[in-house]
Amino acid sequence: MLPQEPGKPSARSMAPTQPEEGSASFDQLLLRQQPSRSLGSLEPRPSVTSSVRARLPGQSCHVPSSPLSSLHLTSGGCSALAFSPTGRFLAAGCADSEIYPLLILEVASLSLRLAADGHRGIIYDISWAPEDQFLASASADGLVKLWSVEGSSPVCVLPHPCFVYSVCFSSAERLFTGAFDGCIRVWSVTADGAQLTVELRGALGLVNGLAWDPTAHLLYSGDSNGCVGVWREDKGSWQQQRSFTATQGSSAVTAVTLHSSGRKLLIHSASGQLAMVDLRIDRVICEYQRLAGSQRLRCASTLSPCGSLVFAGGASGSVTVWSADSGEVAHSFTSLPLHFPTSALAYHPHQHVAAFSAFGPHQPILLMASDSTQATPPAPPTSSSLQQRLQLAHRTLGLVAS
Repeated sequence: MLPQEPGKPSARSMAPTQPEEGSASFDQLLLRQQPSRSLGSLEPRPSVTSSVRARLPGQSCHVPSSPLSSLHLTSGGCSALAFSPTGRFLAAGCADSEIYPLLILEVASLSLRLAADGHRGIIYDISWAPEDQFLASASADGLVKLWSVEGSSPVCVLPHPCFVYSVCFSSAERLFTGAFDGCIRVWSVTADGAQLTVELRGALGLVNGLAWDPTAHLLYSGDSNGCVGVWREDKGSWQQQRSFTATQGSSAVTAVTLHSSGRKLLIHSASGQLAMVDLRIDRVICEYQRLAGSQRLRCASTLSPCGSLVFAGGASGSVTVWSADSGEVAHSFTSLPLHFPTSALAYHPHQHVAAFSAFGPHQPILLMASDSTQATPPAPPTSSSLQQRLQLAHRTLGLVAS
């Protein structure tokens, strides 16, 4: 029997032997002919975030509409961004010629704290452990690596038999990973390394997204069949508590983000559908304007730390912001210097600052902040949006409007 053909490279593989890589343009092909520059030569950036006022406890997040800085750190753009829980660091999974470096920046000064070779495949996801103890990066090279901000070498490497799409910490001692084979793996992290403790195989497709609820101690997963799974540990044994579908036409779930209240879940699908689900009834309570997605690269989405704003990237490098409650558009970024799908979004946990980026040749990491002279709270719900939400609730609960 002849071995299976590997097939043409794609950003998301459809077979175990098909390689994964980003979209290659003429500029990128030219870059591949040039030697990769040393990441250690990246110059520190001037301090710009020190002038941004901190978000007060309990204060709603503002729309970050004013540009702070544009960081051109690598030649291939950025596929993942994540602020650390303390807000001290910004981690970026980037591309630079044939390597995919992991960069960590000091947020206060925007100086480079760590520049590591990272991976040999696209970095799909980044997750921080509480108190910035560890950083985990998941990649198409089949590896999850744990990093410390104190060293350029990984603390340990977690091997997988396939591409790894998602990673999530529940604590500094436990880590979850989701992969191409539909398996969720639970890892125990110690000072000596990480050890696989259990494999969860209830997902129906590729595990594209994971989210941990620290209050209810539940794990949420989103897969390529459009299903969201809810997992619970009971007396040392993991069980799938329930599952539900929140996307239309069983479109693949590409990301799941837990709301700050713990009672809602933001679900992003490959078709561009963006919806908020009430986890008490597992029903959609708010839908947001459908965005044009990318067939090759995943567009990013996220929630602000306060839960009042929804951010989502577009296929042409745009970013749209909605009020999470009303579904009204609060702001649209249509003139950003990004020319590929917006693949990375992150909001600072303690400041009105956000970071955007795209995966492609010469794409910068953009830092945006709210105007310090004018607050920009989410738009209040209008009568039309309230009527739409009532109609959606009637459809969800099977009621007939009188």
